Amino acid sequence: MTKNKSLGFWATTYVCTALLGVALALIYVGLEQPVYYWDFAAYFDTFSRQGTLLVQSPLEWLSHLRTSIATDDYSAAILVPLMPFHIIFGDSRFSYIAGIVAVYLVPTALLIGRTSYLEAATGTPSCRSWLTVWIAAFLYTPFWAATLRGLPDIAGCLALCAATYFLWKSRFLTHEPVISGMRVGVCLWLAFVLRRWYAYPVIGVGTSAAFFCFLQVAKDRDVPALRNAAVGGLCVILVVVGAALTFQQPLVLKILGTSYGDLYSGYKTSFVSQVDQAGSRLSYVNWLLIVFGLCISIIRQNRFSLFCAVASVLTFFLFTRMQDPDRHHSVPMFLWLFPAYAQAIVAIVSMPALRSRWSNAAIAVAAVLAFFGTFFPIGRQVLSPISYVFAREATLPLQLDNLPEYR
Repeated sequence: MTKNKSLGFWATTYVCTALLGVALALIYVGLEQPVYYWDFAAYFDTFSRQGTLLVQSPLEWLSHLRTSIATDDYSAAILVPLMPFHIIFGDSRFSYIAGIVAVYLVPTALLIGRTSYLEAATGTPSCRSWLTVWIAAFLYTPFWAATLRGLPDIAGCLALCAATYFLWKSRFLTHEPVISGMRVGVCLWLAFVLRRWYAYPVIGVGTSAAFFCFLQVAKDRDVPALRNAAVGGLCVILVVVGAALTFQQPLVLKILGTSYGDLYSGYKTSFVSQVDQAGSRLSYVNWLLIVFGLCISIIRQNRFSLFCAVASVLTFFLFTRMQDPDRHHSVPMFLWLFPAYAQAIVAIVSMPALRSRWSNAAIAVAAVLAFFGTFFPIGRQVLSPISYVFAREATLPLQLDNLPEYR
C-alpha cells in the first residue's frame, strides 16, 4: 500500500469510526434527563464557559487558558481541542460528548488497537482479525464509561498511547535515545497537563519501561544499550520537569506541598474493595480473555503486552495508595490491559481447529453485547439472564429521582 493510499485508508477509518461513535453518543445522551451535577457537570460547564469566552474575546480566552494551565487542578487545556464543536454545534451536552468521542476516544482506540494487533499477530496480518480487534477496541467499555458520564479523562490516554508507542519502538530508549526521549517526555508531560492525576500512570509506565529495559540489556549483555537508555531517560526527565516548571510552576509547587493521601482519605476503602471496584468495570468474558491473553503473551513472548500489563498494575497500586479509582481514574489501567485482550483475540481467531469467520464473529458479538448491556437499560434488562457478558458496574444514562419535585 502506497503512502497516500495508507493515509487515505486511515483517514476513512477514522471518519467512519468517529461518525459511529458520535451516533452512539447521540442515542445515549438522548436517553438522559438534562440535569447534570457534581463531577458529571464540572467539565461540561467549563466547556460552555470556555466556548463562550473564546467567541467573545479570543485574547482573554488565551490569557485565561494560560492561567488555568499554570494554576488549576482541573486545567482547561483538556477542552481546547473541543472548542470547534462548541463553535459549530453549540454548548449542548451532545456537542460536548461528541467532541470527546471524536477527538480523544476514537484516536485512542485506533492507536492502541492497531499497535496491540501488530504485536500480537505472528504471521501475515489478516484484515478479518484486525477488524475484530478494532471492534473490540472501539467498544472497550472502560473507554466509554467515563466519557459518557462527561469526564474527558480519555484525553490523557491518547498521550499515554503515544508515549507507550515511542518507548516500545525505540526499544525502551536504546535506539535514538535523545530524539526518542524528547518525544516520550513531551507525551508524558501532555498527559499530566491534561489531567493532573495522570502523574501516577506516568510513573507507572516509566517504571515498567525501566524494568523491561534492564531485562533486555541483561539478556543481551549490551552495555552500550544501557548507556543509551540512561541518556534517553535523562532526556525524558529534563523535558517533563522543564516543561512543568516553565508552564505549571505554581501548580507543581502546590502539589509538592500537599499531602493527597490525607486530602483524599475519605475516598479510600480497603484494597479488596478497590480490586472489586476495578473488576466490576469489565465483564467476566472480558476478564477471561485478558487473563488468557496474558498467558499467551508469556508463552509467545509478547513483551509489548507484558510491558503494558506491568504498567497497568503499577498504576493501580500507586493510585490506590491515595484513593479508590473511579471510572475516569481506571481508564489508563484498562488501556494497558488491552494489548493482552488483543493477544487473546488474535490467538483465538488463529486457532486451526476453529473456523476463523465464526470465531471472529463470536468475539465481535461479545464486544457488542458488553457495550449494549453496560450502557443501555434495555440491554441490561434483555441480557440479564447472561449478565456475565456485560460489566457489573452499570453506566446507564443519568436519571435524577424525583425530578418533578426538584423543578
